[in-house]
Amino acid sequence: MVGAERGRLALFAVAMLVDQHVAALAAGVLVLALAIGVLFWGHGLAFRKIEVTT
Repeated sequence: MVGAERGRLALFAVAMLVDQHVAALAAGVLVLALAIGVLFWGHGLAFRKIEVTT
């Protein structure tokens, strides 16, 4: 294996590792946003005035 090929493979491995971390971070942010949305949406429902018409 030539040095340039080894360097290219190492760079590719680093790029893959960074991509995996970015994907994990994005998924974590999405889950956190969903949890916050559910928390506040559910909290808003608790104080919503319910009108009953007969």
